[in-house]
Amino acid sequence: MLTTLDPFDAVQSAYVIEVCIHHKNQAPAGRYLYANSRNQLKSNNDSDRNIKKERI
Repeated sequence: MLTTLDPFDAVQSAYVIEVCIHHKNQAPAGRYLYANSRNQLKSNNDSDRNIKKERI
């Protein structure tokens, strides 16, 4: 799967993985990753948003 990623997606994915590694679990990682957009989207559940992104 990694060979099918565009360079932009690879950099973005690497950053998200790095953030997740440095947080205790998905909740604080999600709060960090979605800090600016939390109030603009339907789901304020950051963990749920992370799980949906992982499945894509």
